[in-house]
Amino acid sequence: MFGIQHPIIQRGMHIAGFSLMLACALLAASDAHAQPGGPLETAVKYFEAGQASQCGKVWPMYSAATQENIRAAAHRRERERHGLPQPWKPEEQGCAVTGTLKRGSAHLARQQGDEAVVTAEFTVRVSRRKYDYFPPATVVTRELRLVREAGAWRVELPRIKIGPGSDRRLVEVGPVDVYYPVKFFAGLHNRLEATAVVRASRDALEPALRDPQSWARVLPSVNAAQPLERAGELERVQLLFAEPDRSITVTTRLSGKQADSPMRETSLQWEVEGSNKAPVYLRGSWRLEPHQDGSTRVTLLLLIDTKQWPGNITEGIFSAERIAEAVLGLEKAARKSGP
Repeated sequence: MFGIQHPIIQRGMHIAGFSLMLACALLAASDAHAQPGGPLETAVKYFEAGQASQCGKVWPMYSAATQENIRAAAHRRERERHGLPQPWKPEEQGCAVTGTLKRGSAHLARQQGDEAVVTAEFTVRVSRRKYDYFPPATVVTRELRLVREAGAWRVELPRIKIGPGSDRRLVEVGPVDVYYPVKFFAGLHNRLEATAVVRASRDALEPALRDPQSWARVLPSVNAAQPLERAGELERVQLLFAEPDRSITVTTRLSGKQADSPMRETSLQWEVEGSNKAPVYLRGSWRLEPHQDGSTRVTLLLLIDTKQWPGNITEGIFSAERIAEAVLGLEKAARKSGP
């Protein structure tokens, strides 16, 4: 006998086949209800592309504002990096979606005008301890916000916070990042900081920190630097400013690889003699942080009291451009003072 000929058995086969077809249809119900080009269909495509780490498909699904935020965050990370440069582009970052999307779980939670929210369930494994090689699987629900843009639905991610805190403002001058207080306060010590990654190595830059004619002469408005008699373990240097015409004496302390081996970074700190009682308060430091690729992050820190400088001269002497010039000038000075 070929096949199943009994009518009752045949009927059972038809019922079983129909049930299987119905189950499959119900399993994919949510995805099937997604309108072509609608928020639900877009979200499902985004989840699937993210699971496969297909950045080329994920990036075009982002809204223009999300793309701009990702690029700005990548730009900041590169300028603030500690180590090797990032080998990838912003369009190749953050495209992976963790976990496994439960088929049919995605649904349109709400939609109002050009905004929508889609929720979906993902199966993920959450570690219970530090070395949990077989973490249990659990189901989590995630929300995805979408906006309609230029006639199509796009994914809108939460914004990444970029830049300094609310107490500082950032000015980019070429490769140098200059951080200012939001407002200068007379009578208080205002913190100014500038930093950049330069190609010179730490070994090539360190001689400049041992020579006042190098590190001091590149400071804003410093016209001359004269080494003086030591005070115990501290070096003393007289700084002559061009604008305004005044001089101050600072004590310095050097620490680093050649001074205090094996410290990770090299720093030169200085403070005006007399501290707060000095006619002009000036405290600061140079810091060298080496990177694995042979480059070095140079950071200049200045703490000043603006009321001790006449008129609005502070903004001119300690402008972003002048401080940035000092940071880049240290590398040039190091070439002259090197062995």
